[in-house]
Amino acid sequence: MELLATPKVIFLDEPTSGLSAVDTKMVMKQLKELTENGITIIITIHQPSIDNYKFMDNQIILSYGKLAYYGATYPNSIEYFNPNGDSEKLINNPDNALIGLDNAEKRVGEDKLDAKKERNKKGLYWKKQYKKSKEHKEFVTDRESKKSKKNLKNISASGFSQWLTLTARYMRIKLKDIANTSILLAQAPLIAIMIAMLFSESDYINMPVTLFFVLAISAIWFGTINASREIVAEKAIFERERMSGVKLLPYLMSKFIVLSLLCTLQSVALVGIVQLMLPLGFAEALWEVLLLVFLTSLGGLSIGLLVSTLAKSQAQALGLIPLVLLPMIIFGGGMLSVKQMSENENKFAYFMSQGTPTKWALEEITKIYVEGADKRDDCRENSQIVWKGEKNKKYLGKSCSDIYEDKSQEFVACNARFDSCIESRKFNKANYGEHQSKTELVYMMLAIFILFPLIVVLIILKGRDNL
Repeated sequence: MELLATPKVIFLDEPTSGLSAVDTKMVMKQLKELTENGITIIITIHQPSIDNYKFMDNQIILSYGKLAYYGATYPNSIEYFNPNGDSEKLINNPDNALIGLDNAEKRVGEDKLDAKKERNKKGLYWKKQYKKSKEHKEFVTDRESKKSKKNLKNISASGFSQWLTLTARYMRIKLKDIANTSILLAQAPLIAIMIAMLFSESDYINMPVTLFFVLAISAIWFGTINASREIVAEKAIFERERMSGVKLLPYLMSKFIVLSLLCTLQSVALVGIVQLMLPLGFAEALWEVLLLVFLTSLGGLSIGLLVSTLAKSQAQALGLIPLVLLPMIIFGGGMLSVKQMSENENKFAYFMSQGTPTKWALEEITKIYVEGADKRDDCRENSQIVWKGEKNKKYLGKSCSDIYEDKSQEFVACNARFDSCIESRKFNKANYGEHQSKTELVYMMLAIFILFPLIVVLIILKGRDNL
């Protein structure tokens, strides 16, 4: 996971422990190749062979917690602890570095000091020796001097800078995760094709609200499933980065922005493919339907991030998804209209519906459809039936007055059918009654569904800093 994000520094605790000699060399070689790409790798290692020892550029050796050596690895570290030895046999055995350290401590009597009472006095010999060495001057003194000259300050990057870095990193992670990203992208066109296959053109004319409801459910599904694992999956990484100064808002917004791009592609694919295979009849208002689907998916995205924050594991996050999505389906207004819910003695269902983004999206899409002009053509066709009940193709697209004599029995019947058809197309009135909402309120509620979960996520993550 860390390598996917191309980190600058990697810490490894005994990465070769338990491996065979061949595997150990292969791991060390791979780590060396990573350093050639600008990555700093810090490892702890025990009893390395001379070949593996040479892979390491620099080395830190501690004695009782005190810095005994920091400098080049081979052959410098071995020669440093064995100043009087220069044989090839000596420098080709990495153990001689620690053997030389131990011999000198025995020579000055540090081995006789009490490990508990006089621990602070242990390791002082090599600490003093190192401070007088050329290695100390090169690796410590000179570097501190350069740092002070540049007047570097120990401050974290600005929030905007962090956001740019985190967003770029997260984008690379998603692009490298080809399999999972491809599955997420494939959902929209597959669902769109299934919707178009389910609703034939004639069925759509008679039950458009059901189709709109499926669009709203699909949108909320896209957003929620996209984000449900994104925070919990890298919980350990985030906690480490948080300790190093990563701010909460840049971190959260890096997730939101990248996943928003994914939601955009899914929304365009969903609405676009359905429109191509099954004309929705929104005419110039199609862009507004697309916007509503997109905003609904963003609401799902924010809810998904909240689920990911609350979950303790990825499996738990996926288990929470049905509990989150089912209320949005049950109370979204597609199974039982909002008007019917409001007329029930128990208002629980009605109040629950107000808290689901699917209800608000469905209501506005229905309103756009009702206010559109295309339904008049559909109703005109349905009303152009001669008194015998047969449809005459040459009259299609014409009004009742174009077909029948004014005030004739057929004319009256045709107009009655047309008016009845128009009235039946007023789905917003039938489904919402006096509880119809203004467009401004719908967009405000969708904005709340996007922002409120994000605020809760920030509060939860901030609260964990104090644990």
